[in-house]
Amino acid sequence: MVELSLTDKESQTYRIERYAIESMPADAMLDGAIANMEVVSECLRRGWKRMGTRQKNVVLALPATDVITKKDCCAGWSA
Repeated sequence: MVELSLTDKESQTYRIERYAIESMPADAMLDGAIANMEVVSECLRRGWKRMGTRQKNVVLALPATDVITKKDCCAGWSA
């Protein structure tokens, strides 16, 4: 887990503010996919607390197989 800050908008340069490394059980992830969501969520929560950041907005990278998407197929249609 890493907290970055933008130091220069023009050159898009970032600085690492804080980071945390949190271990999780080997069976929490299986072949790059989340096998136990509760365990992974708890590891993220612990890491966030250890970092000591006040940031509430985060970005999380997930494998495409673990993401549910909803497409609005009827946008712009009128009855």
